[in-house]
Formats: sequence, C-alpha cells, structure tokens
Amino acid sequence: MAVMWAIKSYFGGSAKAVKSMIDEAAENHEIHQRWPYLEPGLGIALEQDLVLEDIVERMTKFFRFDEEVGQSFVETAAGAAEFQLRLDEVKYRRSIAKSFGSFTSLLVSRTRELRRALRDQSPAMLEEFDEVAADVQKYHKESHDNFWKDGF
Repeated sequence: MAVMWAIKSYFGGSAKAVKSMIDEAAENHEIHQRWPYLEPGLGIALEQDLVLEDIVERMTKFFRFDEEVGQSFVETAAGAAEFQLRLDEVKYRRSIAKSFGSFTSLLVSRTRELRRALRDQSPAMLEEFDEVAADVQKYHKESHDNFWKDGF
C-alpha cells in the first residue's frame, strides 16, 4: 500500500518508531499544537500519513461552516492514520478492510455533512470544496480496494 510505504520510507523502514512516539505522547498526555482537540498521540499519527494529512489541510478552510463536523473529520482521519500504523497488531487479518472502511465511510459522511452546511452558507465555494470531496471519495474507494487486494 502506497501510504504505508511512504510512512516506512520516511522513518527508515520502522513504523515502530512512530508507534513509540504515539504511545509516549499518549502517556504524557501531550496536547498537539495543530489539532489540540485530538487525543494525545493521534496528531502524530495523522502527520505521518501524507495523504490523509493533505486531505485534512485542504478541508480545514471549510470547517468554519460547521466546526463540530470539521473536528469529527480530523478525529476520524487521525484514527484512520493510527489504525494503519497498527495493522500488525490486528488479530483477525480478514477484518482489516471492513474495520478501515468504517473510518473512510465516516470521512465520506462528514464530507457530505460539511457540504450541506457549505451549500447553505456559501454556495460560491462549492466548486473548490467538491475537488477536495472527490479526493476523500477516491481515498475511500482506493484504500478499500487496496486492503482487499493485498490479501488481508
């Protein structure tokens, strides 16, 4: 999977280093600077997933239209990033695609909720939003397909 390859190459092939950083942040109850509402450690996980971090960054400008949905979107993306880092800890490998799909399905759902708020408050921004929303949908589809094809 391209995302895991990027994480492993960034850390010299060791996802263990990232997991230990996440665990240490959680133990110390460290508040993340960019996303202070995330549980300790999840911000680190999100920063390691280049695709999800990019989607969150591009989506951030639209969060002002529904801050609660925006916060939920970031929390879900961070959870998905951490899940990918901890794939080796999953006991039932065949459940990975379905479990990860729950994260990406929620991202798609939050995107739709945010689009409704944007439509009502600033329809002029819909075209720009739809570009990011298309990437969320693409990520959902491709990650699901990749997990099934990788034989998990």
